[in-house]
Amino acid sequence: MYYLVPIVVFIGFILGFLIKKYIPEEKKLQKYFPGIEKILLVLLILAIILITFENTIWFYLFLITGLILGFFLREKYFYLGLSLLTFNIYLSILTFLFGLINGSKKIVFNLIFFAIPFLLLLLNIDHTSLVVLSAGALIPSLFYKQ
Repeated sequence: MYYLVPIVVFIGFILGFLIKKYIPEEKKLQKYFPGIEKILLVLLILAIILITFENTIWFYLFLITGLILGFFLREKYFYLGLSLLTFNIYLSILTFLFGLINGSKKIVFNLIFFAIPFLLLLLNIDHTSLVVLSAGALIPSLFYKQ
């Protein structure tokens, strides 16, 4: 049942695109969306860190590695997909809300980046470190324009 969570979350991105395209009242609120996106990203980063926190060198190493990686690979959807590898309901809700607000036109492109991390479920590895990496990689996205 948990494997349906990423599909429902990505439907949030599609709904965000459709709402942005077909509902004229949303155009008046467009100026608030970048601020709401940043607030949701901060909440998502904090939730990831709080849920996966371990006071080990590996936690900090993956967080810093993600921070560096976030400056070079600027695909938020890839990191949002990585954050859902824990199948945590709080992270899923925040990602769904982010999708409703973001609603990008590049749905197929973003779907590919969103789905790539789920191929890692086929490997027998600990996904917690990758989720921490996604938290670090989402931090630089708070400081650049889309």
